Amino acid sequence: MVRNNKNGFTLTELLVVIGIMAVLAAVGWPAITSLQPSLKLNGVSRELVTNLRSAQQRAVSEQVEYSLRFFPDDNSYRISRLGDTPLEILNKKLPVDIRIFQVSGFTNQEVIFNVLGAVSETGSVALKNSREQSKTIEVRPSGFIKIQ
Repeated sequence: MVRNNKNGFTLTELLVVIGIMAVLAAVGWPAITSLQPSLKLNGVSRELVTNLRSAQQRAVSEQVEYSLRFFPDDNSYRISRLGDTPLEILNKKLPVDIRIFQVSGFTNQEVIFNVLGAVSETGSVALKNSREQSKTIEVRPSGFIKIQ
């Protein structure tokens, strides 16, 4: 007696599964692409907050003032170590579809963290994406940084 085991899938079953996956991808693609600008704005905002907190932490740990200066015309910002010999730490250019929309409250569009991690003035920076959605990052005199 010969036993005939058929393991695996037939070509028809495989094509049906591929067809179902293609239909699901076609239906879901517009939803994914419509969320992309918003997700990118959130990511860039979080990265900016991380860099602000990094400058703040460096100021406290090294006991030297640090600054983060915005350049809206160039769509970038720069972190610098202040003191006897100023040193540029980071020069970050934002993605093309995210722009620095408004910087307010900071003298010379610059946040300066003192050795206690505080800043001398409160201010905010607003970022916008290609769909005109915005995120505002606020820095308070105590050094508290948050995304609104």
